[in-house]
Amino acid sequence: MGINLSIKKIIAVLVVITLGLSSFIISSVYATDAVDTSRKCTINFSVPINDLSAVSKFSAKLYKVAKVNKNASYSLESEFASLEGITKVSEKTTAKEWQDYAAKASGLVKGDVRPAYTFDFTNGKASVETEVGLYLVVIDSFKTPTDIFRFTPYLISVPGNKYQETGDDTWLYDVSSLIKAEQEPRFGDLTIEKSIETFNLTMYDSTCVFKVEATRDGRSVYSDVVAIDFKEAGSNSATIKHIPAGADVTVTEIYAGGSYKNTSGVEQKTTIIADGDTDKPVSVSFKNTYNDKLITGGTAVTNSFSKNADGSWKWERK
Repeated sequence: MGINLSIKKIIAVLVVITLGLSSFIISSVYATDAVDTSRKCTINFSVPINDLSAVSKFSAKLYKVAKVNKNASYSLESEFASLEGITKVSEKTTAKEWQDYAAKASGLVKGDVRPAYTFDFTNGKASVETEVGLYLVVIDSFKTPTDIFRFTPYLISVPGNKYQETGDDTWLYDVSSLIKAEQEPRFGDLTIEKSIETFNLTMYDSTCVFKVEATRDGRSVYSDVVAIDFKEAGSNSATIKHIPAGADVTVTEIYAGGSYKNTSGVEQKTTIIADGDTDKPVSVSFKNTYNDKLITGGTAVTNSFSKNADGSWKWERK
């Protein structure tokens, strides 16, 4: 039983979409031989994002949108009967139209509509055995400690072939699919806590300045200075917002006020935890005390901080 030329043209367009790695990926469905509708198919999925290879497991669902008939035409399942345009696709059907079909199919997945198959990804890869058919692939978004991953639903049809690549139109009941995912970084906050145990009241104010450097995956993601002011002994703090989660942070006290010494160490390190994964921001703490060396006066001092060409910091008393 031969497959007509128009079907070949339709599927050739779909292969181009697949090779283009759009958010819609569908295998080719054309050959000179009839489709063996009794055969089992295997779909091998992979997500080409390195960060997902470190995710131990996440789930996916396949909803059967249509049967694939022996002549490679589609017959819609009852739950997706409103997508009648799929039964009338032609070589003029665009990638955008196929994306719209996938979006509409996704909108029909509710209530009593159950997936035909549910399976798990391990280290960014998954394999599932299916019947012949046109399927909607649905992966719910999920969070990792550092990122949010979102997936666009798409359609895939099995069996497939490599006619577009090799000219061989033999049916392949074992096919592969690359999944497009959107990766969005998560963020968290950092609180710098500072206490001065003994305070020289004759100096009125004291300003402590901290250099904050954050790196993730070997690159700088945050660099700035933060000041904390004191008018008396006690504790004070400053919170920095929106630092990428998972970033390794080094906080260095670069100025402790002219009459104070650090008693806790001038450098503290921590790692940022994403908002929602902790009840309060991660924090570092420093302690200072009066150094007994200041000549008492009666004026407050304002200092200006700037970066030298070699990356070090300098302060200038105004």
